Amino acid sequence: MQMVTDLKNLITDLAQVAFSQPNLEFEAGLAFHTLRGFDSAQAVQFILALEDKLNISFSEEDIDNMLTMGSVFETISTKRANSC
Repeated sequence: MQMVTDLKNLITDLAQVAFSQPNLEFEAGLAFHTLRGFDSAQAVQFILALEDKLNISFSEEDIDNMLTMGSVFETISTKRANSC
C-alpha cells in the first residue's frame, strides 16, 4: 500500500512541476490536456522526469496511452511488475 501512495505522490509532484500546477492533486481520471495552459512540451518534460526518477523507459505505445494520471500510474505499475 505504501508503494502505491509513494508512486501516486511522485506522479503528482512531477506533474505539478511539469505542468506548472502547484495545487494539482492525484485524480485517476484527470486528463493532462485539460489542464489550464497545457502544451506538448510540458507533457514531454513530465515523461522525461518520470523516466529519470524511476529509471525506466517508456515505449511510444506507453506514452500514447498515458493520457490521465490513472493511466500513468497503471503504465508504471505494469512496467514494474513485468521487470521483476
